[in-house]
Amino acid sequence: MNCRFLVPIALSVVCLSASGRAVRAWSDAELESASDLVAVAYPEYNFDLPETNALGWTGSASFQPKFRGVETQLRMLDVLKGSPATDKIILHHYSEETGWGSPPNGPMFVHFVPGGSRDTNSYLLYLVKDGPDRYAPATGQVDSWLSVRPASRLPAEFKGRFPVLPPIADAYPWPRHPLSISLPTRLTLEKSKDAGFVSFDTNSMIVTNLTVGTNMVVGTLIETAIDTPHFPQGMLVKDRSLTSGTDALTGWVWRTRQVTGSSPQFSAGFQRVVTVDLQVFETAIPPQHEWNPWGKNFHVLWAKTLTRIVE
Repeated sequence: MNCRFLVPIALSVVCLSASGRAVRAWSDAELESASDLVAVAYPEYNFDLPETNALGWTGSASFQPKFRGVETQLRMLDVLKGSPATDKIILHHYSEETGWGSPPNGPMFVHFVPGGSRDTNSYLLYLVKDGPDRYAPATGQVDSWLSVRPASRLPAEFKGRFPVLPPIADAYPWPRHPLSISLPTRLTLEKSKDAGFVSFDTNSMIVTNLTVGTNMVVGTLIETAIDTPHFPQGMLVKDRSLTSGTDALTGWVWRTRQVTGSSPQFSAGFQRVVTVDLQVFETAIPPQHEWNPWGKNFHVLWAKTLTRIVE
């Protein structure tokens, strides 16, 4: 279709083809507003459906008004609007088939080639719900290509947003697989000239054999409480650290400044009780900004409480 001129209609721009078929030119804001889901994803596979649809075209001697239904599975990389159930979605769209002919100024369908690099084969998608388990192009099936852009063309208003990653679709509690990790059994205090570090004692680590579900994410929750029971007003300071993997179990959990300050938990001369609650867990929710793993298939694999008195 060749665009001959542009005409503003109700603040929207349309492109008129040689035969007069108008194609709306959507702005970024209009696309986002019309969409139930805005996401960056890459295609994993697609397959033809037994479904055909005329999509509003009338037949002629050279054209049978039939277009082939297609379903493409895509894996989410970023979710900018909406809440898909998992990190995989099914997109319902259409394609032409040579044997049925092609109408003049016909549909402009999107076409995905599965596989390849995520960096070069990822797309920004504007989609609407098309039933309980799949989506369709927000701009309609006739010109579905308007709902799809290369991921490199992310609109300015999306840049800087933190992505929301849905649960991993193929993560399951069963079957389980062995996982061998080193875990701390006590805390230690290392002092320098002006500070001290309460750390996991790496000399006391033990190897524990756990099991983890298929494609599940392993994470570590460290909750630290510093209590100053002998300070006149009392003081309890709490901190939480949530990370993927188990590397955090070899680091330090609290830094104490050995100077007199306005905060008694940092002041010298008061006994402090450092309590660290540890959890190693599995979850189907991938790590992300403001990660909340307590969702699909969350399960604690190991837990322990460690205590250290600091003078």
